[in-house]
Amino acid sequence: MPDSRFPVDVHHAREKLINEFFARPAQSCAAKTVVTRLVMHTDDSSAARDREHLSALCRQAGALAAQDDARHHVVRLSGGLLIWERHTEFSTYTVFAPQKGTSGLDYNPLEILPNDWIKQTPGTLLCATRLWVVAGKPDDTSDSQAKDVFGDAEFSASTMRDGKAYVAADFRLHGDGFTRFYVIDNSGDDTVRGRLVQRLLELDMYRIAALLALPIAQDAQPKLTQHEATLADILEDMSDTPDMGRDREVLQKLSQTAADIEAIGAQTAYRFAAAQAYYRIVLERIERLREDRAEGRERLGIFVNRRLAPAMRTCAAVSDRQATISTRIDRVTQLLATRVEVSVQEQNADLLQSMNRNAKAQVRLQETVEGFSAIAMTYYGVGLVLYIAKGLKEAGIHFFMNPPIIGAIAAPLLFFVSISAVRRLRRKALNADRDTAQ
Repeated sequence: MPDSRFPVDVHHAREKLINEFFARPAQSCAAKTVVTRLVMHTDDSSAARDREHLSALCRQAGALAAQDDARHHVVRLSGGLLIWERHTEFSTYTVFAPQKGTSGLDYNPLEILPNDWIKQTPGTLLCATRLWVVAGKPDDTSDSQAKDVFGDAEFSASTMRDGKAYVAADFRLHGDGFTRFYVIDNSGDDTVRGRLVQRLLELDMYRIAALLALPIAQDAQPKLTQHEATLADILEDMSDTPDMGRDREVLQKLSQTAADIEAIGAQTAYRFAAAQAYYRIVLERIERLREDRAEGRERLGIFVNRRLAPAMRTCAAVSDRQATISTRIDRVTQLLATRVEVSVQEQNADLLQSMNRNAKAQVRLQETVEGFSAIAMTYYGVGLVLYIAKGLKEAGIHFFMNPPIIGAIAAPLLFFVSISAVRRLRRKALNADRDTAQ
């Protein structure tokens, strides 16, 4: 692609690839801010519909609309701002708004968005998170402040950035349908605080996204157990004496089992791969939080991983079971194919022996027929000679021998000529068959 700034052709994706490093920047976050995020589960084909929905809000607010290929856009509204981000499987709508009231716990930042617009948001709600950020130095009162947010529910807490920040979360749904985070931050830098908020929101979003694979894995387990039992029955049937009819039924059952396993694999492969990718992101976000223990509380990362890791191991185990069953099916198929091939070869050997016996019998029968044919030809030939000899005698032509003696002398000669002629015709027919076969 030509570019007036360079004397060489520039790759068409160069600018897009460079901009990708700045695609989802962290939003600076002031103290006393309430952050609310909605994660809507869609598919990649819904990106255009999401942008159109966002453009409708921009028109109402008089804000700049997102570009056609945008995956991140900020809409500044009266009372706060909305950040839209497009991911592979979902879109996020994050609202930053100043706290209202003494604590801000009763304030819903979604109030700055038109209610009708929210109702028309594409997709289904996957995750809803509300996060309170307050200014202050974490101290002995931090735990009691967090209790005002989470009530009697047990929650996890950590200190971060060498004790400059305190974060608490219970990761459960509250009466308003949101999960809650409470952040006490002593940083004077809104950008640093914004990066912390971004990591917490991503931690909550990706842990739920990773768990999307768990129901699929749980549904697949009884099916895999059933197919393993079917495969065991097939192996038991194969332990009996080979039988072509039964082997055909076994092959049909094996083919159906293989098709079912492939169908399960097709339904779960993408979901399991995505779950592992999301899980790695969760672990990365936990690592970047650089947590320290808050007195009397379990750290956020330990809580999340302690509950998420078994689910991911379940998904991995189901995936391994599918691969193992597929491998076993391949081995059984090869074994059955070998068994059928051996049976076919044995049948072919028996058939060849039978054909050999039939060919020998046919040769003997043919030789017998040839003998009878020569005898018949000799008989009629001798009769013809006798008729001729008698006719000549009656006509007055006398030979030095009587006709019967002439017939007796002609009989062996005629038999030799007849048998030679029959054998010559047989050789000629065999040669013709060989030439046709070639």
